[in-house]
Amino acid sequence: MKRIAIILIAAIISLSGTMLANAITVDDCFKEFSTARNAQLVNVNSFLMWIAKKCAGNDANAEIMKKIDSVRVLDLEDCSADVKNQFTKKMSNVSLDGMDDLVNVNEDGNKVRILAKMKDDKISKLLVMCYGSGDCCLVEINGKFAINDLDGVVKSQMPKHNDR
Repeated sequence: MKRIAIILIAAIISLSGTMLANAITVDDCFKEFSTARNAQLVNVNSFLMWIAKKCAGNDANAEIMKKIDSVRVLDLEDCSADVKNQFTKKMSNVSLDGMDDLVNVNEDGNKVRILAKMKDDKISKLLVMCYGSGDCCLVEINGKFAINDLDGVVKSQMPKHNDR
């Protein structure tokens, strides 16, 4: 009986280890799909953000920019349907450890998820995932900003997009 219990425990531990090793992270997706043909990756690291902050004005968008440490954008719009399908499968199974859904939209085969990692009532990471039958993209913003800061940016952009 003890032998069977030990074998079962060993099997469970090995399976859980295999499952953890196969977990797909957001970083894995950036690395894998940034090398796809026609993929576009923009990485604004902390040094470039520091320079941008020095050049920013004083409007509402400049104020939130001062709270952002880095930005990564992966755009797969010009990639093949096969690449987009692979991306969609990965995004459906990506590990989102410690992130909370802010917005989750599924419409006409397209899915948009906006997730946030909170730290001390501030967003430390904002992740936007767009995937499905349409355009595919992944946006990661690191910094320290409040949800109210996002409301301000959305409101400032709304007059520009009233024709939709």
